[in-house]
Amino acid sequence: MNQIFRVIWNHSTQTWMAVSELAKGKVKSSSVGNTDKLSISFKISSLSIAITVGLGVFTSNAFAAIAEGTINGKATDTASLGKYGTPNNLQGSNGDTDNYSKGLGGIAIGQNSVSTYQGGVAVGERSTATNVAVALGSAATANGSSAIALGTATLASGANSLAIMRQAGATGNYSMAIGTAASVSSEAGIGIGKSVLTTGTRAIAIGSATDSSSNSYNAATNTQATGTDSIAFGTKARATNTTATAIGSNTTASGVSSNSIGVNSTASAVNATAIGVDSVAKGANSTAIGTIANASAANTVAIGTNTIAFGTSAVAVGENATAQGNYGIATGANATASAAHSIATGFNATASGVNTFAVGENSTASGPNTVAIGKLSVANATNATAIGLQTNATGESAIAIGKAVNATALNTIAMGNDTDALAENAMAFGAYANASAVNSIAIGRTAVATAANATAIGRQSTAALEGSLALGNGSTTGTSVPATTLNYEFSNDSGTKVAPNTQKAANSVVSVGTSSYQRKIINVAAGAVNATSTEAINGSQLYDVVTKVGFNIQENGTTKSRINNNNLVNFASGTYTTASVTDGANSSKVVFNVVNQAITTTKGVAAATGTAGLATAADVVNAVNNTGFNLQANDASSSFVKSGDTVNFKQGDNILVTKSGNNITVATSMTPTFTMLTTTGDATIGGNLDMTNGKITNLADGTNPNDAVNLSQLKANTTKVVEGKNTTVTNTTGADGTTYTINADDTSASVSTDSSLLTVTPNGSKTVGNATVTDYKVSLTQGTLATNDGVVSPATNGVATTQDVADAIGKGYWKVGNNAGTETAQIKFGDQVNFVNGKGTVSNVSNVKGANVSFDVNVDGKTINVGSDGKLTVNASALPKGVSVEAGKNTTVTSKAGTNGETIYTVDAEKTTASAGSTAVTVTPRTKDVNGVTDYAVDLSQATKGQLAKADTAIQTFTTSV
Repeated sequence: MNQIFRVIWNHSTQTWMAVSELAKGKVKSSSVGNTDKLSISFKISSLSIAITVGLGVFTSNAFAAIAEGTINGKATDTASLGKYGTPNNLQGSNGDTDNYSKGLGGIAIGQNSVSTYQGGVAVGERSTATNVAVALGSAATANGSSAIALGTATLASGANSLAIMRQAGATGNYSMAIGTAASVSSEAGIGIGKSVLTTGTRAIAIGSATDSSSNSYNAATNTQATGTDSIAFGTKARATNTTATAIGSNTTASGVSSNSIGVNSTASAVNATAIGVDSVAKGANSTAIGTIANASAANTVAIGTNTIAFGTSAVAVGENATAQGNYGIATGANATASAAHSIATGFNATASGVNTFAVGENSTASGPNTVAIGKLSVANATNATAIGLQTNATGESAIAIGKAVNATALNTIAMGNDTDALAENAMAFGAYANASAVNSIAIGRTAVATAANATAIGRQSTAALEGSLALGNGSTTGTSVPATTLNYEFSNDSGTKVAPNTQKAANSVVSVGTSSYQRKIINVAAGAVNATSTEAINGSQLYDVVTKVGFNIQENGTTKSRINNNNLVNFASGTYTTASVTDGANSSKVVFNVVNQAITTTKGVAAATGTAGLATAADVVNAVNNTGFNLQANDASSSFVKSGDTVNFKQGDNILVTKSGNNITVATSMTPTFTMLTTTGDATIGGNLDMTNGKITNLADGTNPNDAVNLSQLKANTTKVVEGKNTTVTNTTGADGTTYTINADDTSASVSTDSSLLTVTPNGSKTVGNATVTDYKVSLTQGTLATNDGVVSPATNGVATTQDVADAIGKGYWKVGNNAGTETAQIKFGDQVNFVNGKGTVSNVSNVKGANVSFDVNVDGKTINVGSDGKLTVNASALPKGVSVEAGKNTTVTSKAGTNGETIYTVDAEKTTASAGSTAVTVTPRTKDVNGVTDYAVDLSQATKGQLAKADTAIQTFTTSV
């Protein structure tokens, strides 16, 4: 670190100056009178001068000036540098400009180098230094106040700027650009690395583009810090907004105050932070931490590998966690909160409904406002709650709490271990409790309520009857029993009778035990005793009843009245009876007398006379025996039949009378005998009809196969056989009809042919049936086939067999010859001939209207082509190109034709000489080499070297006295 340790007076410039710790020197002392004189000598290297001047440690007046024209070298034929491609657009200058230093104490070394201000240092071809600046390198330019440009084509144009390495540009005040083609254009900006770009005020960019072998500016993969106070660190890191920070390869921080850290990470919104490989923070104030973490909405947080926070203010923490809904929270590996205001915590936890809450491994809360807490818990209906291992709340507003608990219907509640509430509004509390019916309640271990509105309270209690209550350990309700209580009638204290109450059948029961295990119900208050009371009666009330017990009065086994001790029984006369009560000692005699009435009978009709009453059995018998009915037939006189008499039914001609039980049946005889029978409808005879040689007259024509035919139909169906040509007919009448015999007469035939290949000859006669016929023999003339030189031809005229034809064809063949017409092969019929590719040819065989064979030249489509007319053409562009030789610098070219038609070129170098342009240099030729080339040695003249030595001495040593 530079420190000022003394201020001294410079006699050369007549000014005070500060001396740096970089200066080296020794002190000499002498005295004149009482005054001490101190002499200090410094030796400073050229690089130290350049750096200290650029940093402003020394003032420009601290050095001895080198006047204009001290160095008189002149550059010639210097090519233009052109643009280097950096954003600073640095342009090189052309030659033909003398080196010069216009400023006092300025230094310019190199062709076309320029130092135009006091203390400026320009070293290198076409270097330029102004405003106390330092430019070191070919085409280096430092034109900002106290700027430093080190390297080929560097540019430092900002005040106190620094550009280091080839084509680096620092154009902003106080900027620093270090690296090939680095560019910093903003105030106080810093850029370090190849092609780095810094345009934001006070921004920092550190990193290099990927094409390290190139010297040109690379905007595709370079590091960029373009926002105010932004920081970009890494290859292709981009910090493009105010106070943005991008750290890592291919990172991007494009939002205000955004932070992107990690390979391929992106923070694109205000205050967004992305940390991790491929992490993305797109929403305002969002945070993504972890590999492939994604926070894409405002105020979202995604922490962990492959986490996703999509909804507004959503939070996802853990590997593969996803928070998709607004304000959703997902914590744990594979946790998912996909709806608004949902929370999923735990491995594979899922909260997919609005306002849902899922906590635990594989827990699921999928309905609106649901809660699932515990491993494998499920709440998938609206407002459902499931808490515990493997709990299920699948009904709307259902609650399941415990282990393996199920609340599956509307408004159900299940709490315990393996507890089930399975029907609407059912409730089950306790291990293994089960409420499976509507509105049922089961409370206690293994309590069961299986009927609607039933309640089971207690261990192993069972309520199986609708509306029933099982109360206590092991209690069961059984089945409902109809009421068997008698109807009682009581008299009150005043003697007034109370009407009997109406008993109602019980719809359900309350059980406090079982048939084998009963319990007392104690401390029961007295129940109301009235006609409508349904309250329980205690023991004291029952005792009061017992003390007032009476007896029942029945009628034919049916209870009619309850008689208490103070009640009365009245025996009254009834219909046809007279009551009579006789009181005795401790007993009473009751007699009922019957009123009698007589029965009389007139003409078989009975009648009751006198006072209405009852008859004796004898009167009834006499009346019955004297009653009867009149029997009449065919309007004849009737007979009186008394009760007990017998009526006999007798059958007449063709009539059958039968009796079965109390039934008399009158029917027609199955074997009737009629003198004449006339029918007006159809008559059906099931058996044979014997006409006893009688006729059936008026018989209609038969139409069906089984119909009888009449005589007219029979005559119309007569068959006759007559003789035809060359035939005779004889008939014989037999029992079954007439037989006709037809004989053919003797017949002769003649056969002839018009073909010479057929011969017809008689072959005797033959008997066919009853006829004698002549037999004729027809013969074919057989020919022969010959095969000569592969050609099949007929040897003799005639008919050939298929075998003769096959043999002749098998001996035939066709010939194949070469270009000279010489036979080279014989191809038999049925053999195959293959046409193959030859050298430079391609065979084509087609079977369109006969076999066609053609040969094409095998072209490659590059040097030789086949035109549309089938002719071959040569591709001139594929042929070897012509060779031409042109004269270059200091050469001559001559040509001539060779013996094979080729062109021979001869290239001669021109004679080159070198001479000194001025006395400042010397030129000395050396011995020619084997190629006849003379090397010239160019050196500074002794006069020039002496002037340079003086300049160096002036720079290296300064003596100041104090």
